[in-house]
Amino acid sequence: MPCSLKAAPPASDLIPTTLAQLKLDAEERNKRENRHMSVLNNHMRENTRALKLIEKERDEAIKQLGSLETQKRQLEEELQPLERKKRQLETQIEVSKKRVSTNEITMMIMEQEDPVGCLKEVAERFGRRLEKPLVLKTEEEVTTTPASSSAFTFKGKRPVRIAASE
Repeated sequence: MPCSLKAAPPASDLIPTTLAQLKLDAEERNKRENRHMSVLNNHMRENTRALKLIEKERDEAIKQLGSLETQKRQLEEELQPLERKKRQLETQIEVSKKRVSTNEITMMIMEQEDPVGCLKEVAERFGRRLEKPLVLKTEEEVTTTPASSSAFTFKGKRPVRIAASE
């Protein structure tokens, strides 16, 4: 089988025909490269500006975040005494409610014909018993009677227990 070799193109086809053609090709390539470089430089400048703006915004956000954290700490410090005061007031309200309830119950018992018997009955219902019978006295009796007896007295609407030592 015969081998068919194609002949290489003549050297004149590979090499530009004239020096002027070479110069034109080089100038066009330079112009294209310069345009491309100019476009790339413009993109680089735009990206650099955008990057600087983003960095500036980030720095401002970091500063704002720091000031907000400081403000948060200050507000929390201001809030702590108020929260303590709120808890104290809630406790005082609970105690006051209990006292009012106790006073109302005491007033109801005192209005009964036999307050001591009524009190004993209430105590027994709750599984307790009274150790000493209570003696009801007015304020004048309490001030004139020695502190040897146990008694309830009223100052305004609030009953006062007088401690006794027998």
